[in-house]
Amino acid sequence: MPCNGKGTGLRSLCGTPYVRQIGEPARATFNLKWSNLSCDGASPDSFSSTMVLSTEEINAYREGGLFFPKRVLSVDEASGCLAKLESYESDTGGPVSGKWRYKSHLVFPWINRLMRHPGMLALAKSVLGEELMIWTTHLYPKEAGDERFISWHQDSAHWGLDSNKVLTIWLALTDVTVANGCMRMLPGSHHKGMVPHHDTWSPNNILTRGQTISEQINEED
Repeated sequence: MPCNGKGTGLRSLCGTPYVRQIGEPARATFNLKWSNLSCDGASPDSFSSTMVLSTEEINAYREGGLFFPKRVLSVDEASGCLAKLESYESDTGGPVSGKWRYKSHLVFPWINRLMRHPGMLALAKSVLGEELMIWTTHLYPKEAGDERFISWHQDSAHWGLDSNKVLTIWLALTDVTVANGCMRMLPGSHHKGMVPHHDTWSPNNILTRGQTISEQINEED
């Protein structure tokens, strides 16, 4: 599924479990065990029951390649996570640097807890079953006025995995609008399979190599 994002200011997380699909033989997987606390200590248990997708929602996901919106965190929980991020930035004197924005759960305990949030796991499990393995987490802070962007791409094209059985949960910690750089996706484009990409190495591209779909994307469609 090609996706893209740019704008005037947005804080978001992208967590991607590398998992097996329903009905497929299990790969090397393990069962995640989540903590009982969210970023700021509030219990998220009340959200887990509302996160299970219905059969109609799962079918819509498989056909369109995406499903939204789903509120996973309460306002207080999201604010608590944002406060953790902004506290780190205040202590270090600036936005999270590139090397800490990938596999962020390995260096930020609050992200490690967040990816085990019952609401997050309920969404993934309702599509992919009980056995999950986290492949990575990405942190994408977009500052107001920042000229950087994320080009149109397919995640599985540049991760080097031996399977494309990947599900991504994109979680915004602040309000999402077109003006501040919301995620954009092309519904149904996953049916085309993997498409050619090339590396641009653009300094303004947030992706590590500036990975970009070679085909021209009509953003007016």
